[in-house]
Amino acid sequence: MQRRTILGSALASAVSGCGAGPSYSVRYRLKVRALVDGRTHEGSAVHEVRWIPNASPYGPDNTGRFQLRFKAEAPILDLTGRRLLFGVLGPPGDYPMRRGGFTIGSVQGVLFGLLPPVAFAEMDYSRGEPMGAVAALRGEFALDQRRWPLLVQFRDVADRSSARLVELQDFSSEYGEGARFLGASIEITDQPVTNEIEGRLPWLRSQRLAASRGPASYNASEFYHYHFKLEG
Repeated sequence: MQRRTILGSALASAVSGCGAGPSYSVRYRLKVRALVDGRTHEGSAVHEVRWIPNASPYGPDNTGRFQLRFKAEAPILDLTGRRLLFGVLGPPGDYPMRRGGFTIGSVQGVLFGLLPPVAFAEMDYSRGEPMGAVAALRGEFALDQRRWPLLVQFRDVADRSSARLVELQDFSSEYGEGARFLGASIEITDQPVTNEIEGRLPWLRSQRLAASRGPASYNASEFYHYHFKLEG
């Protein structure tokens, strides 16, 4: 895995804004890997995060306050003849926070953590310098285990309620002797955002549309559409 490097200019990632300063867009590929049946399997999904400046309500100038917008879906691990594994975008509501897990809400911190600490400390967040520097990174970056996505499989992919968490310590008992999850990484990319998961989970689109029309019942131990796909 390559060591991280910063290449090019922050200006390369800037997109013309609406008067309050430039917005920034970064795409990254979230990869998950597992060893099953003596073979390494990899799944991935390209996500996009955008920083859009807000005009400050406290004065005439922009103070560097940004809205975050995301496009993301869970990477899918196809284990060839076994149930698909999904690297979800956040844990269920009752999952202990101390146990970690990848979350879209914390991805800004993950991305900024790729920058050399000394260089990051000298950057001006109000001008979007860290966002531009992240967009200029090249290489693949291993995620700390606490940032690995939680893994979910379905007894029936057509039934959302059949989702179950696959714990790392149970991987070999689930998938056979020697099977193990190898970890997760991210890679800055200019590839298009992936849009595959609705073809794998037939209930996803209908539940997402239903949720947009009003509140639905919620169970903190279950997985919902936003664990698998996010836009907004």
